[in-house]
Amino acid sequence: MDKTVQRRAKKIVNNHGGATAIAGYVYQILATTNDQITAESFSAADRYSDAIIYVHEALDQDAAAVSSPFDLVTLIQVKYSAHGTLKQIAPTEARDIAKALLKAAKLAIKEGFKVSGYKLLSNRGFSLLAGKQIKSLQAPNKRSKFKPNKPTTDGILGELNKITFSETDLRRTLESFGQSFGLRADEIEDGVDRLTGKIFGGIARKKSHAMSKSGLIEVFIGNEKAEPLTRASMKARLEAELIKMTGGSTPLHTPREHNTEAQIWINQVEDQQRLLFGGQETLDVD
Repeated sequence: MDKTVQRRAKKIVNNHGGATAIAGYVYQILATTNDQITAESFSAADRYSDAIIYVHEALDQDAAAVSSPFDLVTLIQVKYSAHGTLKQIAPTEARDIAKALLKAAKLAIKEGFKVSGYKLLSNRGFSLLAGKQIKSLQAPNKRSKFKPNKPTTDGILGELNKITFSETDLRRTLESFGQSFGLRADEIEDGVDRLTGKIFGGIARKKSHAMSKSGLIEVFIGNEKAEPLTRASMKARLEAELIKMTGGSTPLHTPREHNTEAQIWINQVEDQQRLLFGGQETLDVD
């Protein structure tokens, strides 16, 4: 292709508003999913329980995390730029963020929720002046009567948790999540496509979409009953396969040819474990 044509084509693509808008919305979905996967309120034991439901496009915000007993809500706003950290959040935009969160908090309270906090997920940072403005909003003055469930313009961001996710950060978390269930790279890509499609479709039909932890696993992994790979789960699988191989007898009392076949399979599983776990008891999800 002629270099002039290539340069013009590249310029057209880079300036295409529709593509940028789609990229921003995909970032919004994946950043919210990233937050759901790594939610601090989940311990290792119940990490995949449905104690928190993430609702995309809720309460006039990009998302809301509703916690058990389902009357606590964290409001989530997402800010994306194709230029990433090169385009900082300016003071006027910081003020708009505060106003939007205030409006959403009032709506949440009207609907019977208690606002437990606010999150800003972005691939951008605050400018110096915007950062100072945010700090002032996080420290209400003496005359302020700010309370979490009665938000005022002073201190509305008192519980704001600013989290910066680059596109690379999001991809790494999703890859770790998929790998913890034993997915290959191509299966992880398929999972991302299913996830974004599911949420896009839900929002298009119903204007919002709720995603539980078990629902996320079902869509991303392809099986709601899937469990993360651990040594314990691999051992159970190994034992089940050995029983099939030996016709129901234990490995120590099987014919030599069965033991040989079983040992080959054991070696393969152990190789897979070393590759997956690297000597760790379980895979960590970042």
